[in-house]
Amino acid sequence: MNEFLMICERIVPEIVSVLKERYKILNHLVYEEPIGRRTLATATDLPERTVRSHIELMRANGLVDIYKPGIFLTDEGHAIVPKLRNFLNELDRINELEHRLTEALHIDRVVITPTEGTLMVKKLGFTAAKLLQDLLKPNAVVAISGGSTMAAIAEEMPILPFNPTVVPARGGVGEVVEYQANVIASVLAERLSGSYKMLHLPDGLSQDSLHMLMTCEPQIKEIGDLISRTDILLFGIGTAMRMADQRHIADDVRKQLVDNHAVGEALG
Repeated sequence: MNEFLMICERIVPEIVSVLKERYKILNHLVYEEPIGRRTLATATDLPERTVRSHIELMRANGLVDIYKPGIFLTDEGHAIVPKLRNFLNELDRINELEHRLTEALHIDRVVITPTEGTLMVKKLGFTAAKLLQDLLKPNAVVAISGGSTMAAIAEEMPILPFNPTVVPARGGVGEVVEYQANVIASVLAERLSGSYKMLHLPDGLSQDSLHMLMTCEPQIKEIGDLISRTDILLFGIGTAMRMADQRHIADDVRKQLVDNHAVGEALG
C-alpha cells in the first residue's frame, strides 16, 4: 500500500489533491449535516464552485443526498469516511508519526488530527470528543481544564446518556468566560446527561491557601474529594509564555522558562 501511495503522489498528484478535497467535504458532513453548499465551502476553505462540482459527482455516486435543509451523507457515505481517513492518514504518514510519538513519549496512544485553517480547534475538539466517548463509562467522574480546545470538546460532544459527574480540574484562568473550566464542565455535563460541580477559586493559589480553604469550606472540600476520585482527566496544553502572561508569572520565573526553552504548560 505504501508503494502504491507513493506512486500516486509522484505520477498523478492531482488525483491525491482531489481525494483530499472530497474527504474534507465528507468529513465535515459527518458532524455538521445538513449543511448548504455556501456554508460548506466556507467551512472547508474551498471555492463554492469546487464544492458544487464535488457534491454533484458524489451525489451521482450515492455518497451524498441533497434535500431542502441541505446536504446529507448517505449510509454509504458514512461508511466510506473512516476508510478514506485511514487511506489518507497513511498517505500523509500520520500513522507513522503517531507511532513514533507514542514511543518517544512512552505513552499508550497518540492520535493526530490532520487539519488546518479556521476550523482547526473545532475539528480537534470533535476528534477528542469521539475518543472520550470510547473511554466513558456510566457514572464516571470527569475532570476538565479550561481553554479553547477543551471548550471545543464540550461543544462537539453529542447528547449521550453517560450520566457522569463533571468537575473543573483547576480554578479560573484568563479573561474569556467561555474558556473557564467551570463553564466548560457545565456544558460537557449537559451534553452527557450528567451533573457538574463548580470550583469558585482562582488558579495558582498557594498550597497553604488551598489547604486552608479545603479545610474551612465544605463545598470546596467536596469538589476536592471528587477531583481526587477522577476517572478521566481532560486538559489542554497551552503555549508556555502565553500562559505565563495569563498567570502573571514573575519576571525571574519567566527568565527560567526562556532559559530552559519551555514550550508548553498544562494544569499550572
